[in-house]
Order: sequence, then structure tokens, then C-alpha cells
Amino acid sequence: MGEEQESKSRSSCLWRVEKPVAGNSYSIDVSFYKERSLGELVSDHERTPVQVGEHKGVKVLGDMDSGCIIALEVTATSRVDVRAIGGDSAGLCGVAMAAAERVEARLP
Repeated sequence: MGEEQESKSRSSCLWRVEKPVAGNSYSIDVSFYKERSLGELVSDHERTPVQVGEHKGVKVLGDMDSGCIIALEVTATSRVDVRAIGGDSAGLCGVAMAAAERVEARLP
């Protein structure tokens, strides 16, 4: 079960995935931003457009080596960010995409 957090602007849940080698472990964070559009995703890294199921989105590395983010547009003014957080940000993009595909299947 994930650890839930909620604020005025977002709801999120965090799961930790433990691997036999600690350096290979990572976390998955899913955050719903009620009033932040896809264009409001903040990152200094290049954005790569992606299509996940019926939803358009972007893939971007997190700032300060904080993982890989797949952000999906829910409406013109809301989005869901799926972030894989661990030691190898670029290497975690596959994990983030697989998690985003599962999340997308439940989006309106």
C-alpha cells in the first residue's frame, strides 16, 4: 500500500520498491494536480512528447537527478505526474512509463 499525501493543490501516493541491491531500489510517486496544466510542469530538462493510451503527455528528467517523470494531461487545467525516483534517473524512465500506463487506464 502506498503512503498518501494531500494538499490544496495536489493529491499523491508514494510506493517504495525494494530490490536485493539497495542501489537498484526506487520509489514511484503518483501526484494529481487539480489546477496545474501539463504546460505548468517545471523542469530544466528537455521535454519529450509522449502519448499514453488516450492521454497526451510529456517525459522529462527531474531536476537535480530526482528521477524520471511522465506527466499526463487529464484536462486542459489538470494533470497527473508519475515519477520514478532513484539513483539512475534516465534508467528509470521505463519504470515511470510502465507505471504511467497503469495509471492512465484509470483516468477519465
